This record gives sequence, structure tokens and C-alpha cells, in this order.
Amino acid sequence: MTRTEYREIVAGEVRAAVARAGLSANTIAERAGLPASTYSRKSRALSPFSVDELVAIADALNVDPAGFFPRAEVATAA
Repeated sequence: MTRTEYREIVAGEVRAAVARAGLSANTIAERAGLPASTYSRKSRALSPFSVDELVAIADALNVDPAGFFPRAEVATAA
């Protein structure tokens, strides 16, 4: 998976978590301490979120930031 694909997945998970919380983009940006324009750009995967930003968003949503990342496939012995 490329960096761009990861960035798109993470941004999509952030948007989904915000939608599940019933919050607007402006509200979550404010609660996370991000400028609304920065949140907008990053939530559309035009640039990557930093770890600190993801933690701030997760805190604002009261969710685990690990949920923003795709799970790796775990290989099992046959």
C-alpha cells in the first residue's frame, strides 16, 4: 500500500468517526485545536494528518486513535 493510499484510508476513517459522532467539520476542528481550513484539507487527504493531530481529534471524539489506521493482515501458519 502506498503512502497516498494510507493517507486516504486514515482521512476516510476520521471523516467516518466525525460523522458517527454527529459533529460538523468546523466543530471537530475547533475541539481538536486545528484551523478549519487545515482540518478540511487533511480530511480530504490532500495532506497527511500528524500523529498529534490524530490524537487531538480522537480525544475530541472520545475514541481510540488506533481506529483511524487500517489493521494489518496477520499471517497464520497453515
